[in-house]
Amino acid sequence: MPGSLGATVSAPGDDFAFLDAMEADVSQDQCLDAAHVFVTGFSMGGFFAHQVACMRPDIRAVAPHSSGTTI
Repeated sequence: MPGSLGATVSAPGDDFAFLDAMEADVSQDQCLDAAHVFVTGFSMGGFFAHQVACMRPDIRAVAPHSSGTTI
């Protein structure tokens, strides 16, 4: 079904599983160059983009915008 998430997320709040599920869904019907996957985000999405950069070496680059902090 178009527009539905093709993969399931293992646990609520598992942002990395959600990221993987989005990538799997997009690659089902789009040409996805896995060597050039980028992440960006605004506000707490920027914070998550920063976390992705630190924890996911398979992501090529990130561009956080106005990210949060861990103070």
